[in-house]
Amino acid sequence: MAEQNLTWFKKWDKVLEYNFDKPEIKWFQGGIKRSYNCLDRYINTVTRNKAAIIWEADDGSYRRLRISSCTMK
Repeated sequence: MAEQNLTWFKKWDKVLEYNFDKPEIKWFQGGIKRSYNCLDRYINTVTRNKAAIIWEADDGSYRRLRISSCTMK
């Protein structure tokens, strides 16, 4: 499902890495860009103006969210 539903820039190095003493769990290390899969891949599609955050009072579209995230410091 991960290969079919997410955009990959290269094949992952490891599927799962964990340390229960910290606790720390890492999935698909080395191949995924989280921000791209959450936001950027929707910018050039018909969904760019669909609600990205449904509880946002104003324009909560993917387009608006990306503009806001790119200007944050």
